Amino acid sequence: MGKLDGRVALIVGAGTGIGRATARLFAAEGAKVVVTMRTEANGKKVVEEIGAAGGTASYVVGDAGIRADVINMVAETKRIYGRLDILIHNAAYLAPGSIDVLSDDDLDRAMSVNLKACFWLVRAALPYLKEGRGGGRVIITTTPALRTAVSGLSAYITTKVGINGFIRSVALDLARYKITVNEIGPGFTVTEMSGEHLSQETLDNLAKLVPLGRLGQPEDIAKGMLFLASDDGSYITGHSLVIDGGGTLAHVSENTLKIE
Repeated sequence: MGKLDGRVALIVGAGTGIGRATARLFAAEGAKVVVTMRTEANGKKVVEEIGAAGGTASYVVGDAGIRADVINMVAETKRIYGRLDILIHNAAYLAPGSIDVLSDDDLDRAMSVNLKACFWLVRAALPYLKEGRGGGRVIITTTPALRTAVSGLSAYITTKVGINGFIRSVALDLARYKITVNEIGPGFTVTEMSGEHLSQETLDNLAKLVPLGRLGQPEDIAKGMLFLASDDGSYITGHSLVIDGGGTLAHVSENTLKIE
């Protein structure tokens, strides 16, 4: 018996990294999983991995920054599996650049993918989440930078801080339906996105700042997702779960973190 037997999970932004690890873990725990991403090849790969391990999964290609695509993700999940119990928004747009060079296009993109999609997803999924076994679950990936800041990521950090207000307010709105709404703030986690923007030297320097002595892996974050999505997390809502090895307890200076 898995912790998610009989449940259906929609994981937005699951083609790589944390989303991919979460999809694999959820499927291993008995959930039927729908993964979404912008690149079909990544979706096929995740679904094939889950199928090879004995799990059940489907993929939907779409852009979390486009409202019509987001609504389709939810509709397709309902069409394929007949229900929706767990909604995870893990897609993100980094929009690197200090405010003097940040373009309006990048700002709008970050707002849409990171923050507005939270509203679009929950509104579209709500009729199905109300029917969720043991209460529906909403989990959004955010950042431990609620407690710190990073130079050169003003758009990204602003949207992620906005998510904190979203989950607390919507947790109150949906509590009467027994739907929990939480966020997970991964620390510096080694994913494809971090590899695109951070040099190995920067990653090595960051690892030295983590009290537990290493950077996070996608599987570390996926385990937190599972906890909040399962019955173990049924009495937790409006909560920010930071999974960072104690990293935000340390000071991150501009000389340590260099966004490239």
